[in-house]
Amino acid sequence: MNQIEQVKATDHPAYPFVVYGQRGSVPEPTSESEYIIRKLKLESSAMRQAIALVNYDEAKANFPPGESSIIPIPVARTSPPIICVNGEFYRYSKEEWDHAVASAMDIYKRSKQI
Repeated sequence: MNQIEQVKATDHPAYPFVVYGQRGSVPEPTSESEYIIRKLKLESSAMRQAIALVNYDEAKANFPPGESSIIPIPVARTSPPIICVNGEFYRYSKEEWDHAVASAMDIYKRSKQI
């Protein structure tokens, strides 16, 4: 029998990118440009998420108590964005997604203070 060994996401050579897809582990980036594309996709998705969340929190804070429920809730990702490598689809690890969103929120909040 084949046993599937459980591996932590951080043990995979492609970390911090997705570690599991439909057919196993995501392959390592084959070029510098592929690495950059994966990184940019994560960063841009995280920034969109951060902007939506920060703007929502600010709008909610400016409404009188009890009336903030009329503000539409931003569409929040429930899972990390998907990348496609050689026709296979993978997700970024949840830890990396959470870290990317937290970093993007910090950057966006600082940029609004300038």
